[in-house]
Amino acid sequence: AEPQRYRNENNGNSAQLTVNVTGSIIKDMCDNKRKNTVWVWEALFPYIIYLIVMEFVTAIVPYVTGRTDNSSVTAGLAGQIIMIPVLIFMLHRECMLKFVFEWKKDAVRDLIIPFAAGAIIGAAATWAAGMLASADPGFEGIQTVYRQNIAVTIVSSVIFAPVVEELLFRALMYRRMKCVFRGHTAIIVSALFFAVGHASVLQLVYGFIMGIVFAVLYDRRNTILAPVAMHMAANLITILIKL
Repeated sequence: AEPQRYRNENNGNSAQLTVNVTGSIIKDMCDNKRKNTVWVWEALFPYIIYLIVMEFVTAIVPYVTGRTDNSSVTAGLAGQIIMIPVLIFMLHRECMLKFVFEWKKDAVRDLIIPFAAGAIIGAAATWAAGMLASADPGFEGIQTVYRQNIAVTIVSSVIFAPVVEELLFRALMYRRMKCVFRGHTAIIVSALFFAVGHASVLQLVYGFIMGIVFAVLYDRRNTILAPVAMHMAANLITILIKL
């Protein structure tokens, strides 16, 4: 695994694996001998697995439940539950779990402030979406589907979706993209992939902006817990306002 390789190259000094002064999650663990095309594949592979799992679950849920109404919400939750151990396994293979979930026991900066900021952002975004909803017919249709099964929507959107999406788009994709792209390009590219998963135009724009915010927060706080907390709060406030 790369952390072990990096430790060996630095004479067993595991401190080299900690966060550097620039705020990177891991101190330059990119192997310069590997081609960029390899790193691109490494970055995209988790996303491809995610798409396959979600499409498969979406296809079989109506047959398993015997219902077609609300199947998309139920399928989303089922797919998220399946993906969590898959993503954790990917991180475990890289010996990255310790660093991704690293927490310096600073609850205020790592959890409380991100959660509060996420709630404010979620409220502002919901207000803006309400003002612009007439320009995006697909947005209200999505909200109607969510309201039909509010319990499943809350469990999926507030608990499982933030964990799955932060592990996928930030801990895996964004971190690997930094081995290919320089500067802020990795943030932009990972945010684009995050945005594509949102169904309406308004959600796509919102997803792109939040993808940038989550990646920057991940870099600044050096733990996936911070963007997860912000993500949970933003989704929770959005749902509560729409009830």
